[in-house]
Formats: sequence, C-alpha cells, structure tokens
Amino acid sequence: FFHLKMLKFGLAGTGIARMLLPAHRVGRSSGRCAAAGVVQNEGIRRGMATMPLGKADREQFEKDGYLVVEGVLDKKTCQDMMAQMDKLISAWQPEQLSVFSTKQEMRQTDEYFLESSDKIHFFLEEKALAPDGSFTTDKALCLNKVGHGLHEKDPLFRSVTQRPEIAQCVASLGYVSPDLVQSMYIFKQPHIGGEVVTHQDSTFLYTQPPSCLGLWFALEDATLENGCLWAIPGSHNGGITQVFHRNPEYPEGALCVFRDIPPEGERG
Repeated sequence: FFHLKMLKFGLAGTGIARMLLPAHRVGRSSGRCAAAGVVQNEGIRRGMATMPLGKADREQFEKDGYLVVEGVLDKKTCQDMMAQMDKLISAWQPEQLSVFSTKQEMRQTDEYFLESSDKIHFFLEEKALAPDGSFTTDKALCLNKVGHGLHEKDPLFRSVTQRPEIAQCVASLGYVSPDLVQSMYIFKQPHIGGEVVTHQDSTFLYTQPPSCLGLWFALEDATLENGCLWAIPGSHNGGITQVFHRNPEYPEGALCVFRDIPPEGERG
C-alpha cells in the first residue's frame, strides 16, 4: 500500500478564448494523497523555468483539455504543506463527522460539506467509521480530504495558491480575472481509500458559459501504483451532461441532486 499527497484548487473566470471544461477524470486510490496541478498522463510537459506558457502549450490544452506542467512547486514547498496539514489534523477535534464519497454524492452531501467553501473542514473515508461510530484507525488515516477554504483560512496554503507564477500560467491559457473558489488537500489512504469515479469538475463548479479550471499538484511523486490522476484526452469537447445543486424540494429527497443538462443544440 502506497502513500500519495496532493493539493487541488479550482478557478472560474472569463476567458479570451472559448471556455474549456476539464477532461473527464478517472481516479484510482491506494495510499494517502492531497491534490494539485500535475497530471500523470501523456501530454505536453513544461517546467516553471519555461514560463510563461507558449502558443503550443495553449493549443495542447485546448486539444486535450488538460496540460502537464512540471516543477511548479519545489520540494521544500511540498514538504512545508504536508507538515502544515499534519498540524491541522493534529489540532482537529472531530465533533461533527462527515463522510465524502464520489460514488454516493447525493446520499453523503450534508450541510457541513456545503458550508465548507470558506472554512477548513475535514471529510472522512466511507470505511473510516466502525458500527459504533468510532474511528477504524488513526484519525489521520481516516481522512478523504480537507477543504474547501484552505486558500483563504490558512496562511501557508493561501500564499502558495496565490503565487504570481501560477496566476501567470492560468493567464497564458486565456483566463481573465479568474476567481479562486475552492481548494482541498486530498488523501489516498492505505486499506480504506475510496475510489474516485470518472467526473467533470464543472458538474460541481458550474458557470455559464462553463469556465471551471482545476489545478492539481502532486505533493509526492504520483505514479500508476500509488493513485495518480487520470484524464481522457479530448473528453472536454463533449460538454457538461449534469450539474449538482441543492434540491429545492428538500427535505423531500436528498439535500443535493444531479440534474441532467440537454445537449447544447437542444437547449431552449
């Protein structure tokens, strides 16, 4: 069983070119992780030393729906963020327990999750709790992710996510005045780590026109063995098929539900 840590944050904004959806993602889990902007897949790879991104990078991004940029964060920055997360977990007193699962989004979504956009909330793996409500292992190994306001509430994560070179990279892809709307630290836990199913971020961060851009940073080396991010090249061209939103009929039914979106040519 392997460990992997990542930092991930999402942006939405106005683009010079057409707005691009992130490619469909296929997740694998094994070990521990947190997210950020490096994708383990075939695609153009650029280091921060070659910034800003050029025309070929943008064309590759528009073609595939993702771009691999290497060397964005130095080793010390990654280690500092992992150490800071360890401190946050150590200080966390689990008073309200919330489970996160990409397989059970409607059933598992609760107010604690919906109120996390400007807070630092802790979300458990599905198998983290025993029948009596106790943790099945150490609390640090029970977490699925921590988010979604790390970029606002924690000074270290705020300074990293708002680095000028990252903003420059996003601007090179055609985004104008993007808003940083979400951040999370994701774990790929040993033994109980849950599967991340194929999805589009724009299903959950929906704008009109679509403008969601996810940045995924591997804080540890991401490999096929330890749970790297997968992407399907070109799948962003198929459009968004569903959006996830609050159920207006709640408490009849789930708190949040998926709503189908008709193909672009069939919309009124």
